[in-house]
Amino acid sequence: MTKKNYTKQDELNYKFPKWVTRDMKINFFDMWKCFKRVPADYYENPSTQLNNKKCTAPIIIGAEKADGIYYHKWNNIGWIYDGEKVHTVYNAKKLRITPKGK
Repeated sequence: MTKKNYTKQDELNYKFPKWVTRDMKINFFDMWKCFKRVPADYYENPSTQLNNKKCTAPIIIGAEKADGIYYHKWNNIGWIYDGEKVHTVYNAKKLRITPKGK
């Protein structure tokens, strides 16, 4: 991964959760900037509505699924933080929590 710099303004344009590391941010910005996309393009994607919500999604490599807090990255790809580890996932869906006893 390249160690490109990004500006403080870049970071202010997005609402990153604390668990998104500097390397993840660099990866995020490199992807968006190489296609000359801006924050407005990012927030137009409906998956950004899932940011910071409990979601479930298949992990990119493997047949496993991850449940946890979601942050959208690109197209149908994002990250889920399960409280211990960050997983790169696709096609996230909001996790439906069923009340106990139902």
